[in-house]
Amino acid sequence: MLNYKYIFNFNNLQEFIISPLIEMIIAIPTYSRVKVIQKKTLNFLENQDIPKEFIKIFVANKEEKEAYEIEIKGYEIIIGVIGLANQLNFIYSYYNKDDFIFRIDDDVADIVYLDKSSINLKSFLIQAEKTMRKEKINYGGFYPIYNKMFMENSKPIETKLKHIVGACNFFINSDFRHIVEGGELHKEDYEKTLYHYKRDAKVLRYNHFGIKTTYYLKTGGLASSRTYENEKRGAEILRSLYPEWVSLFIRKGRTQIKLKEKK
Repeated sequence: MLNYKYIFNFNNLQEFIISPLIEMIIAIPTYSRVKVIQKKTLNFLENQDIPKEFIKIFVANKEEKEAYEIEIKGYEIIIGVIGLANQLNFIYSYYNKDDFIFRIDDDVADIVYLDKSSINLKSFLIQAEKTMRKEKINYGGFYPIYNKMFMENSKPIETKLKHIVGACNFFINSDFRHIVEGGELHKEDYEKTLYHYKRDAKVLRYNHFGIKTTYYLKTGGLASSRTYENEKRGAEILRSLYPEWVSLFIRKGRTQIKLKEKK
């Protein structure tokens, strides 16, 4: 059983004040959002005192790299491939197997605790990695949004089948690759959650930390290829692969996934 008190209260324990020189891997996939990434994710990481040399920004092509380099200075910008799932697969291959990676989208403004205080990201990631390696968990994340009522009614930490949202997560790199044959699933975070839960019998979610971001932005990122039909196709494929854990429902015209553990 996880020791909740020991691994949860990162912001207040002196033992988790660590040197900013401890190396970490932070990967940001981005597409046509040079202004957004500056205002949101890079500003958040700067406020967290994360050294720029620990951060790599992954863009789709040479033109994107040139556009980002005009506006963004001091960061390593790497040309990957177009499409989120394809880009994530590129990122997984770029790093070494067994690397501990913090993946964050380009539009995350903050990660906050119940009282709205910002996470101590460096301390959190150090202890999250220790926990995951000790407990043999390879995929983890946060409550998908900041909603104090829902968050405080949840256990601080869970290892049950819970959605690890793609906007911001951390993982131990492995041979996992997203399905891209026939087009992207547009449910890649559910795909990764289900894969790791099936393999490890657990994923790690910190429910008392919520992500401040705007889902379904209309420009850049997934908006360039997201359609109701693509989302429906991805959801149906995942239901066929994991029928014991996946059910589908419609909300505001979109096909949504509900995760359910076997009794």
